[in-house]
Amino acid sequence: MKLRFILYLGACLMCIHNCYGQKYFHVWPYGYTVGMPTYPNLRCVMDFNDDPVSTYADNILINLSATNASICDSIGELKLYTNGHFIAEGTHAVIKNGEGLNPNKYLNPSYQNYDCPGCHTFIPFEHDQTTLIHIGLDDHLGFPANMRYLYRSDIIPDSSGIGYEVSKKNSIIADGAFELYNLVKHADGVAYWLIQPVLQKDSFNIYYVDKDTMYLHYQQRIGPIYQSGNECYARGINSISPDGTKYVRFNNKCGLWLYSLDRCSGLLSQPREIPLPIKPLYPGASTQFSPNSRYLYYNSSTVVYQVDTEAEFLTSDTVAVYDGYVDIFPTTFFMMSLKPDGKIYMTSTNSVVSLHTIEYPDSAGLACQVNQHSYPLAGLIAWGINRYPNVWLGPLACDTTSVVKLLAPKLTGVRVMPNPASSEAQLIIDGAEGHPNPWPLRIVDVQGKEVYRGVFPSWSWVHRIDVSTWAQGIYYYQVSDGHAVVATGSMMVGR
Repeated sequence: MKLRFILYLGACLMCIHNCYGQKYFHVWPYGYTVGMPTYPNLRCVMDFNDDPVSTYADNILINLSATNASICDSIGELKLYTNGHFIAEGTHAVIKNGEGLNPNKYLNPSYQNYDCPGCHTFIPFEHDQTTLIHIGLDDHLGFPANMRYLYRSDIIPDSSGIGYEVSKKNSIIADGAFELYNLVKHADGVAYWLIQPVLQKDSFNIYYVDKDTMYLHYQQRIGPIYQSGNECYARGINSISPDGTKYVRFNNKCGLWLYSLDRCSGLLSQPREIPLPIKPLYPGASTQFSPNSRYLYYNSSTVVYQVDTEAEFLTSDTVAVYDGYVDIFPTTFFMMSLKPDGKIYMTSTNSVVSLHTIEYPDSAGLACQVNQHSYPLAGLIAWGINRYPNVWLGPLACDTTSVVKLLAPKLTGVRVMPNPASSEAQLIIDGAEGHPNPWPLRIVDVQGKEVYRGVFPSWSWVHRIDVSTWAQGIYYYQVSDGHAVVATGSMMVGR
């Protein structure tokens, strides 16, 4: 059997292709300098195209201390990004008509930055159109300012065919008092639903968003009934599960609520309260679902909690407590984001030069392994981190027995970087980013002996392996989609 497996792998070895999938969120610009523009600019990049994921300083003349959003082209090269004041392209030049974003008076004069973490999201459409959904802050309130305007801006290739321009800018979709929005793919697999809670209300505005239009589809009232006055003025970061079936609304004083989400109608149902360990939960920062959509993570400034959303009774388990580490300033917990390697990365409430990681977010309890201040950065970061919807969700049959169905992932290859590897190898699947289920990975040596068994978590396409203790030589990998082998190949370990 071992020999048959080796012969099969040898016959099916895949060459490393220079073809890539839809790597829209592989590059994340971040960073700022205290007292800008007095001090030199130090902007940085976190790049998931590199081996391993890298961070380095870049000449980005834009302050990204709080507001930042970015998107790449389909092969993973930085295409557009913003800090809330203007839109720049991958060369860091402001695109045509890209200035004057969010036309109000709110501005942090010290840093020339728009202080609204999580308020901006790029989404890709056909014909190379990119749409930016963004929130304008009230002119008259200090930080944290009131979220008042919901805007849409569209970016298309310019006449040269090389750069980009904003074709429609600051189109006002709504004017009111809102919380942060979230986006999920419509059941057609092309358009989106935008879900935005109304501040201090048991109400949600649900918008339909496609390439050409955006309009209020429905106003839904569903629990909890928030108290009057300023009792529920505080807010956290709300989230939608990667599989598009769950929504969570987070308020550090008035509760944490889990809902079922219908991609056919965009409506919420079955509200369930997740009891907070204490109210208010200061500062009540962020939420993030695991890749398999089962576990929900949320945090205060000093504690990270995990919730099993499939449990009969929803409870919060402590998976990390702030260890007191100071990295220029205290590395307490703030915003979370799921990244291409299937890990959750987390910023701090202060200006620091490291990120926290949740290494195995699909695992229950302490096995999820929260590593504090574990990822060193190339420069300062504060608060904000780029968050994005699951753009790979495909069409869904809209009937009572429907299950999540996705466009079939079209695997174009598996890359091993570096090859040969000495201490760590990185396997990257190309063209199959939209896999809703974990993809098992198995590696054997030339004798057919299994040396590694792992998994690409749902929606992830980067997998790192510690090979520092492996003997030098050739190894064979096998990637499965859970039903059948979809890729095989070889890798080398050498020193």
